[in-house]
Amino acid sequence: MEPSTLATELQKRVPHRVLPKQTGKRQFHQIREIKKLLEENAGIIDSDLPNKGEFNHLFLMKSPAEYTALTGKDPVVMPESPDRPEIQNNATASRIAQMGRGYEREKKVYDTTMAMKEFLTNQLTTTFEPKWIQPLHHPVTRQLNNRTISEIFHFLYTRYGKIKSNNLS
Repeated sequence: MEPSTLATELQKRVPHRVLPKQTGKRQFHQIREIKKLLEENAGIIDSDLPNKGEFNHLFLMKSPAEYTALTGKDPVVMPESPDRPEIQNNATASRIAQMGRGYEREKKVYDTTMAMKEFLTNQLTTTFEPKWIQPLHHPVTRQLNNRTISEIFHFLYTRYGKIKSNNLS
C-alpha cells in the first residue's frame, strides 16, 4: 500500500526510516528488535493529544493496559475525525475565525495521529515476509485496517515468538 503524503513526511523525521527485513523463521528476539525500533520512532514525533505526556505516539504501540503500566497515565483516546463547524447566520467574523482555528487544530491532531499509525503499521508489516502477516488480513477485504499495532505484535509473539526454556539465560 502506498503511504499517504503525511506518513511519508513523518518517515523523514524518525531515526529508523527503514527497518531491517526479517526473513526465515520468526523468533522472539527478531520480533522484539523490530518493536524496539518502532517504539523509538513512535516516541520521536510530537503528539498534541491530551494525556500522552512526553511519550508522544508511543500509545499507538501499546495496548491501553500496557500504556498505563508503562507511563502511569490513563490510556490515550484515539482522536476522531472532527466535523466542520456549523457557522450560525449571526456569527461574527471573529467567532468564525475562532471556530476555524479550533477545527484546523483538531484536524491536524487527527491527521498526524492517523498518519503516524499508518506509517508504523506499514513499517511493521513490510519488515516481515508477507506469509507471516497474511493470517491477520480480513478474509474478504484482505486489509489490516481494524488491527492495532499492539494486536499485530500480540499475534506475532503468540504465533512465532515463543521462548524455549533453554534460551532463558
